[in-house]
Amino acid sequence: PVQLIDVMPTVLDLLDLKMPEMVQGQSLAAFARGQAFHRRGAVVTSRFASPHSQGFVPENGTDTFSMMDANWKLLYRPQAKKVKMKEVELYDRRHDPKETRDVAAEHPQETERIHREILRWIDAQNRIRGSLKAGAKSTIDAKTLEQLRSLGYLGGKQ
Repeated sequence: PVQLIDVMPTVLDLLDLKMPEMVQGQSLAAFARGQAFHRRGAVVTSRFASPHSQGFVPENGTDTFSMMDANWKLLYRPQAKKVKMKEVELYDRRHDPKETRDVAAEHPQETERIHREILRWIDAQNRIRGSLKAGAKSTIDAKTLEQLRSLGYLGGKQ
């Protein structure tokens, strides 16, 4: 799988520029040149809870992290109890490519191993976030705000 996080390393590689140590992802330059591409390690995704979740879709009320490799996919939801969902689910991608059957209870060692990896990934993301400086503040005029709202980028009360 290709991830958005791979764009920056790819561009830096294609421009023959040094990639800063903090940058994550993997260059796809070899793939772009028609050469073989082999993913290093697992793919991690994250989806954060909606601050205005109304309860129609329970997953909107919890952060969800996923780690996937060729064999397994683990879902981790830190606030799962709040929305009455499972905190951890494990899927065997070799035998269940549609991910219909949670096998976490049947594979506790794999579940724990991948869960620890996700927690390390989350910790690394928090350290990176902590090392970044606060962004600049800016104002947006009313017309731009209305355009963003009409496109669905903004919601809620004004």
